[in-house]
Amino acid sequence: MNFDYLEISSFTSKDKVLLSDLKPISCNTYGWENYSITYKNNNEMKVRYNNNTNLLKVEGSLPYFAEGQNFSNDLSLMKDSIQIISDTINVNLLESKIECFESGITIESPVNVNYIFNSHYKIKGMQKSHFKHGLQFDSPIYNVKLYNAGKRLKSVLSREKRQELAIKYNYNPNKEYL
Repeated sequence: MNFDYLEISSFTSKDKVLLSDLKPISCNTYGWENYSITYKNNNEMKVRYNNNTNLLKVEGSLPYFAEGQNFSNDLSLMKDSIQIISDTINVNLLESKIECFESGITIESPVNVNYIFNSHYKIKGMQKSHFKHGLQFDSPIYNVKLYNAGKRLKSVLSREKRQELAIKYNYNPNKEYL
């Protein structure tokens, strides 16, 4: 199982939160201070703090934040990533409320992934839509996404990062991934 996108929130006091080491990303809007945090020059996580309500929100892709990829990861990477952010801002985010969570699996497909997309017309009780490299099925409770992970990896990750995936996780750029 791969863990990916996460949105969490926590009520805390302004005196406790350390935001000075974060990069401001926009002006104060409707009481929100907006920041970003990066780790090892990977993708950023957004950190937002509302002065009026003392609400802290953190959102982004934990594996992209920690390793610059979401091809393969595990629960320990998720915990470590949250702990890095917690230590930086001086708030225990492991006790936060989860607002949104995305997880999935990356599988090697024995057939061209377009055959899979073309054979999935509907899921009972869900609305189907298309996006750049795949299909999405939405319901009020959850969403299911099917996408061409091989094509996405090639468009988002550098050649060096894909070579690292090949060594570390047996990624093969000539194979189909869903």
